[in-house]
Amino acid sequence: MLKETEIKSGSLVVNSLEKDILYIVIISDGDVVLVTSYNDYLEGRYILSKVYINRIVKIGDVDNFNLKQVLLDIKDMSIGYINGKRLKKIIKTFFTDI
Repeated sequence: MLKETEIKSGSLVVNSLEKDILYIVIISDGDVVLVTSYNDYLEGRYILSKVYINRIVKIGDVDNFNLKQVLLDIKDMSIGYINGKRLKKIIKTFFTDI
């Protein structure tokens, strides 16, 4: 079982029930993470889903440049789904130049 601290924004994970889909973690919040499909990200689409942390397996991490792009891209489209101030705070913790 993963420790909550191992899963963070930018972690690449698979759902143990759907191992053929790779996800990027947007926000980790206790026992739930908000994710988007890596393939959707590559195609410029951001469909956000919630997954319980005990159902995911960490594969790796997105590098900081790509994580910055993902977070900036979803910032505007996520209004109402993710608290904008919280997302902005997360972005700033990763990238002080924003």
